[in-house]
Amino acid sequence: MRIIQFIKKEYESVSKIFLNFIINFLPNDYLSNNYFRPALCRIVGMQCGAKITIQKHVFFVKPKNISIDRNSKICRGTYIDAVDMVRIGKNVCIGFQTTLTTASHEIGDQEDRCGPIIGKPITIDSGCWLGAGTLIGPGVYIGPGSIISAGSIVLKDMPENSYIAGNPARIVRKLDYTCMNTPKKEYGIEN
Repeated sequence: MRIIQFIKKEYESVSKIFLNFIINFLPNDYLSNNYFRPALCRIVGMQCGAKITIQKHVFFVKPKNISIDRNSKICRGTYIDAVDMVRIGKNVCIGFQTTLTTASHEIGDQEDRCGPIIGKPITIDSGCWLGAGTLIGPGVYIGPGSIISAGSIVLKDMPENSYIAGNPARIVRKLDYTCMNTPKKEYGIEN
């Protein structure tokens, strides 16, 4: 039984290394970004929708825990640590050098404060835009149609159709529904 667990663990480790090496070996061009990288991600178990774009210099931890819906784009330098599930909705744009991490640690005793690893899922709902250099922490849900400003650190859930910025991130303003081809809803919030 231990041998089977060892082989399974080694296979997952080798497939992660293989995926990250090959997808970053390919050039940063239209064919690689729109066809070859997504195809390689599907081979190792990542759920990838149609017409997704994955640029060069991305790094995936546990690709089997990652789901990317159609028409989404992951720009160069993105790091996705999927100890738990990472769900990226349709028409999402993730700016360069963005980090999504589902992993954290329990707080240990005074001898070792960095306790065991725990994971909490991340969901980036449809139509979101994550600016360059953002960090999305464990357990975060970002509502559909929201924009995360460049350099923001998001550690808690954010509502739909909001412009979000800062460290820690906060809602700056609500966004107009009409620009997203959806029926306008009245929430009584002035822009």
